[in-house]
Amino acid sequence: MLIKPEYFRKMVRIWRQPELSPRAKLLISRRLARQYDLIDEIDGLLLSRLIRDLKKGLPFTKSKIDKLEQDYRNQCALRQQARLVIGEWLMSTSTDIEKKIGVSGICDALAVNPVHRRGLTEAKKGRALDYIAFVAGLEDSATHKNAKRQSPVKEGPLFHCVLELMVSFSLEHPELMPDPFAPNGPLYGKPIRMVDGNGQVFTTRPAQTLHDETIVDNLLDHPGKEQPNG
Repeated sequence: MLIKPEYFRKMVRIWRQPELSPRAKLLISRRLARQYDLIDEIDGLLLSRLIRDLKKGLPFTKSKIDKLEQDYRNQCALRQQARLVIGEWLMSTSTDIEKKIGVSGICDALAVNPVHRRGLTEAKKGRALDYIAFVAGLEDSATHKNAKRQSPVKEGPLFHCVLELMVSFSLEHPELMPDPFAPNGPLYGKPIRMVDGNGQVFTTRPAQTLHDETIVDNLLDHPGKEQPNG
């Protein structure tokens, strides 16, 4: 549910107050981020409907369509910047928040289902907020219909803020990002298409992995059983 613009601006002013408690700031961050998500969804629907109607009058309505699309991109960019601010605050203060309100307090603020809280032992000390909001995607899990199985889609409002931060960082510092095609990477073993200086496209493939003779025998005897690489 969208809140009125004047209330939204008041929440932003409160969020900026330095004396605000970590719990209150975390709750307000979630509400602001949720507002951005809702506006994205509503604006996207309105834009598609307006453009669909304006396309009936092409080519005379092209300038109006271009302006609508540009205005939409500008507004999206502003909301992206706002998410970046929230994401940076979360990542820089997550340890302090955990010290002051504890993991249980974070779970309460992020509406994590009690069933899902049992698996938080994987979170490193001082990084529970990062793990809940981004890694595990447990934000708002208390609203899921099936409490015993979390949603396969990560879509919490704070998750989008951290994701915006991660995308921004990867674009600004590509040299610091790991190679996804390297050994143990998520795309290791996949063929890579590249373009040489003459514009010719060629495909490179990783070298074949040789297995120990015993492992090969086991694979032949039990083809349906997974074996570790040698």
